[in-house]
Amino acid sequence: MSVLTDHHPLLIYRSNTILHKKLIDFFKIGIDSSERCIFITSQNDGDFIFKELKKNNEPSSVVKLFSYFSVPDPEKSPVEFEKKWSKLVDLILNENFRGRVAFNVLCDISRFTSELISKIDAVEKYIHSISNEHSKFLCTYKIGEVNNSLNDMLDIGFSIHDHISNENEDGSYSEILK
Repeated sequence: MSVLTDHHPLLIYRSNTILHKKLIDFFKIGIDSSERCIFITSQNDGDFIFKELKKNNEPSSVVKLFSYFSVPDPEKSPVEFEKKWSKLVDLILNENFRGRVAFNVLCDISRFTSELISKIDAVEKYIHSISNEHSKFLCTYKIGEVNNSLNDMLDIGFSIHDHISNENEDGSYSEILK
């Protein structure tokens, strides 16, 4: 099964260019199947993904099926992140949701504190609990410097996600077996 069709896959990436390509592929599958597609990010790339999807798909389908939400960076603004996350859970991230969500608020995971890692672990477990054949949740972790928090985040990745793809240093991808 590919990272783009599992219920709750993880994509470990190094470059935003590759991330954007995989996100566009993930959402294109959803748009082609008339599924609701939502991108949650703290980076300024939601509008870019929207424009790229409109270039390569029926624009009216993209407008109807794709939306994105900006959330505060969880490390820099944990209280604001928690508020926005709670609103998203109430609005869309629940058992009734049908469609695809890409969750990329994580940016470089090596910068996280132990406290934040435990909060992200709780978020990941919640996402995993509502993922099913009708709902797909693609999580993305950007690799930074190697340190303890990176290892702790990777432990979460390996323990929770259905499937893991890793961007290698040369830009190719490999599947990581659990």
